[in-house]
Amino acid sequence: MLILLRLTGDPVATPDVVVQVHAGEAAVLTWALQHPGVEAILDDAGARNGALQLGIPIVGCVGLVIEAKKVGVLSLARPALEDLRRLGLHLSDLAMQLALRLVGE
Repeated sequence: MLILLRLTGDPVATPDVVVQVHAGEAAVLTWALQHPGVEAILDDAGARNGALQLGIPIVGCVGLVIEAKKVGVLSLARPALEDLRRLGLHLSDLAMQLALRLVGE
């Protein structure tokens, strides 16, 4: 099910933004708008584009894995990235190599 999320603000400062996303992404975008300064965790391209239009900082699952490895929460990033792939995250071989390179693996 897709939801049409229409967000309006001050017509001079903030133009109307219409984003077509699923319910989960709509909830994330709405919550992020209500909590300025947080990063929205989004992997869906449409939702990420909508977040950028709304000025919401974003990070994806790969970014979370990279950060977790950098701060020592994960000892290795590769198993987490491989798990994400198995669970259906589209992650090209090149993107996998780049992510691993960023964390020295």
